[in-house]
Amino acid sequence: GMGAMWRNSAIFAEAPIASLNFSLALTIESLLIKKGKFYKFRILILALAVISTLSSTGYICLILLILCKMLTGNDRNKYVFIFKKIITPIILIIGVILINHFFSQKMMSSSGVSRGQDYVNAFKAWSRHPILGVGLNMANSLPAEDRLFVGKFGYSNSFGKILGETGLYITILYIISIIRSIYIGIKSKESDRVYFTVVLVYLFITTIFVNTFIMFFFFSLMAVWVPNSRALDTNDYDK
Repeated sequence: GMGAMWRNSAIFAEAPIASLNFSLALTIESLLIKKGKFYKFRILILALAVISTLSSTGYICLILLILCKMLTGNDRNKYVFIFKKIITPIILIIGVILINHFFSQKMMSSSGVSRGQDYVNAFKAWSRHPILGVGLNMANSLPAEDRLFVGKFGYSNSFGKILGETGLYITILYIISIIRSIYIGIKSKESDRVYFTVVLVYLFITTIFVNTFIMFFFFSLMAVWVPNSRALDTNDYDK
């Protein structure tokens, strides 16, 4: 946690899970939907929801989204365009400093140390069976001294859990989906798609939402999403 302040967990079991869901919703609204009734109001509510969880992961996601929005957009007003060109480098520098601050703060906490060890243990488990993984019980594949050191064994992040338990056999499917989405986004000049993929990858390697419908949906979407696709057509969103 972050101090003795109350953290907003909403209907979820804990604040980090709430932060993950709020962050995903905010990412979708700001990078994919980008319109509709009360659009700015929805963005504000979701941003405040992320802030209220007091989650450093959520804060970093929020900063990434702000940076993404600063780097995109065609401003017809030349004064706004010039202002953005001047202010964007400043925002980038501030964003990098804040991200480094939140990341350093997280890694120095007991939770951060535990999460860091989870990555190490996940790679240890994967190194034993790199192709097919160790199966659903990663703990049994680790030496006894590692099993005593920490109790999560990669379960605090989706990437570590998938890599350790399923090996390259399944992990490669996620990697292909990510690479394809970024490649097509760059090729078709869909910057929002590239930014969306980057933010999703960030959440994938820092939070745990393995075997959930929302994770399967987005990674499947990235794998089949083509330019000008109606998969995310929001023409009817205003109705």
